Amino acid sequence: MSKVARLSMIVLFTLMAVAVGYISLDKRIASAEALTIAQGNPYGPRHEPYGGPPPHQRVGPPPSVYLIGSNPVQGGFGIYRWSGRDWDTIPGGGSDITVDSDGTPWMVNAKHEIYRLDGSRWNHIAGSAMDIAACHGQVYVIGTDPVQGGYGIHRWNGRGWTSIEGGGVRIAVGPEGMPWVVNSNNNIFQFSNGKWIEKTGSATDIGGGSNQIWVIGTNPLPGGYGIYRLKGGRWDPVTGSGVRIDVDSRGAAWVVNASGEIYHWEGSAFDKLPGNAKDIGAE
Repeated sequence: MSKVARLSMIVLFTLMAVAVGYISLDKRIASAEALTIAQGNPYGPRHEPYGGPPPHQRVGPPPSVYLIGSNPVQGGFGIYRWSGRDWDTIPGGGSDITVDSDGTPWMVNAKHEIYRLDGSRWNHIAGSAMDIAACHGQVYVIGTDPVQGGYGIHRWNGRGWTSIEGGGVRIAVGPEGMPWVVNSNNNIFQFSNGKWIEKTGSATDIGGGSNQIWVIGTNPLPGGYGIYRLKGGRWDPVTGSGVRIDVDSRGAAWVVNASGEIYHWEGSAFDKLPGNAKDIGAE
């Protein structure tokens, strides 16, 4: 074989080796990309503003969260919706707010009137209330009719309010769509099988979500009162304090403290959010 031919073959084999290397590298890159897609990371890195559990533990979009601000307006105080970074203004004014599992907020204003946000408009709902809670399409209120233990408890039936025996001052709706209340003596009750069952402990506020019940206790702390989460039938203390609480569809608490500061539970600690509030409601 001539020197020219040998040189040509060397060049050819070199080019083939380089090509194989590129193909192998492309396959490794493609495999890595496929693994990333398969594992999923829809919310970006850990410092993404929404907070919450690490990305691999998140399922679905962030929940809808609304708050009653601290700026006086007609009807009470301003209403805001969490954008994932900050609070967007929603027309209207209120004093208490809740968010149903479909993301629809219900609120009570300073006159105890009840409203539901349908699209971009607050529709007035007959009746009056001191507090309101919704989950899984079940909406309950603490009314304005004085009874033993606080005020009457009522359930929305789609056309009006059906009274339920008992009384309370704060209300939440638990995982089964059944109400939990705190009465005027700070006792905690769960409605089950047509009757109220008293739970251990005492509270000043209560919040429920798809799989969790949290309370604001009665032990004074800087910022309000202690925070507790129901685990295994017992109230497990959580570091932090507040005066208002609600729980989102992931079981994470959203808290307002005595200074109006807003906090969100991230799985092991509370993360402070911008803004100032009187009350908060989470889907």
